[in-house]
Amino acid sequence: MDYLTSSTDWRAACRARSRQHRWRSSTLTLRRPDGRPLAGTWITARLIRNPFLVGTCVAPQLLEQSRTGEAYRGFVRRHFNATVCENAMKWYATEPQCDEVGYANADRKLAWSESHGLPMRGHCLFWDKQKFAQPWVQELAPDELRRRVFARISDLVGRYRGRLIAWDVNNELLDGGFFGGRLGPAIHADIFKAAYDANPGCPLYVNEYGILDQDEKLERYLRLIDDLRQRGAPVGGIGIQEHAVERYAPDLKIAADEIERPERTGRGPLVHEDVWRRLDRLAALGLPIHITEVSSKTDDDVRRADTLEMMLRTAHAHPAVGAILLWGFWPKAHWLGRSASLVVEDWTPLPAAHRLAELVDEWTTEVSLLTDANGCVKLEGWTGDYRFSAAGLQATFRLDGTPQATLVLTHG
Repeated sequence: MDYLTSSTDWRAACRARSRQHRWRSSTLTLRRPDGRPLAGTWITARLIRNPFLVGTCVAPQLLEQSRTGEAYRGFVRRHFNATVCENAMKWYATEPQCDEVGYANADRKLAWSESHGLPMRGHCLFWDKQKFAQPWVQELAPDELRRRVFARISDLVGRYRGRLIAWDVNNELLDGGFFGGRLGPAIHADIFKAAYDANPGCPLYVNEYGILDQDEKLERYLRLIDDLRQRGAPVGGIGIQEHAVERYAPDLKIAADEIERPERTGRGPLVHEDVWRRLDRLAALGLPIHITEVSSKTDDDVRRADTLEMMLRTAHAHPAVGAILLWGFWPKAHWLGRSASLVVEDWTPLPAAHRLAELVDEWTTEVSLLTDANGCVKLEGWTGDYRFSAAGLQATFRLDGTPQATLVLTHG
């Protein structure tokens, strides 16, 4: 099947691919605690942990004890199943002045996420653009800079060992040059190695922008990853930023027709088949892909909803993509402001918020099933962890393609 070649079938094509890669079935034999079949009983099966993550960065409002804070936290809980700190883990946030280190904001955001079952990505150990390095860091001599780089890795990665699902290691290497220029090109692989030593179980991601709309930068990204791996860097995943999702178009014809749109100024379109092809190129490396930072900036509220849906559905449909995270949703806490938000200042939802909620519901499974005389049911749904409930009994089951299984329900 050609992928999304017509503006009339892009949703259907995405849905078909999503079901191909993420929908499974299993025949289950349900038993009571004493081993007897749970026969002729209605049971509820609900997906409680979806391995595909739809997340957001979280801003300071997450921690506010105010109506704004309550609304902010409520929006996160309703629409997302993963988080990432927008700034709280960055070096300039944790050590703005030399030796004045503080992790309170990051600690509290992580604790809140954990308390609500929302896995968090780590972002970011370093940012390779000089303008994002604190003045005192820029003034360090190379030997002292190297010492402090590895001290930060040990301190920060060690602090959150076992609690994060990934780390963005050194942001935007392709357009940076600060650490390599000061410490030599080998420093990038050395940073990966040190981060792995500090937490071997946490996948370490590269993270770049401008990858989905241009082949030249895609090829440079592939070469960067290859170079890091050749130097022994334990690269564990590929991060892709896309803060101009408003350029998304269903096909080449529509993209050509929209050439004069304000969103196109100075930049080409994002077209489904090209995005898919570039994701395939990266997926050939055998590493998981996270769409780490997503924004759609346009004054057209419906277009923002349409283009975010295209990006979300494309990510969900691709088998190598395990997560997609929006970079904000409330206008007062979005780096691109009202024209990239999902709600207005008073929390009235915009079309993009409604569309996101519809997708979250579409990618959730909750069904009622009647067991037969042998206690058997067939579960069909999105892959992930399910909770079965019936007659005061419950059990959990991971739907992953196993054709048959026996499940013993116990008193909750």
